[in-house]
Amino acid sequence: MDVGGNVGTVAIPLARAVGPTGKVLVFEPQTVIREILIENMKINHVKKQMVVYDYAVGHVNVSKGMTLAKEYIEPGSGTKVEVDYESERPFTSGGVGLGVGGEQIKMTTIDTLRLDRLDLLKVSK
Repeated sequence: MDVGGNVGTVAIPLARAVGPTGKVLVFEPQTVIREILIENMKINHVKKQMVVYDYAVGHVNVSKGMTLAKEYIEPGSGTKVEVDYESERPFTSGGVGLGVGGEQIKMTTIDTLRLDRLDLLKVSK
């Protein structure tokens, strides 16, 4: 399981490792980033091994009323930067937390999945 899967940097190699009968569950609440993740899954031929959820993961289930922040703190400089998916300037969307004014998201708990087994859990900050 990859919580905060971003574009698949960890999840795609894990999907290759689990082979055709395994599954990697990936949580990525940011729509734009999740769309890139899904494209990367197709390019890398691991779509059958991966299940992508459009949720954040937390301690409760929340289906509405949560938003991602529209700003993040730039690594290294500590500067507040507005999230702009259209910008040609590179940025890390991995630092986007809950906040005000950004994309509406949902949150779930891992327990909600009622998994029989979980061999590996990777969580991004």
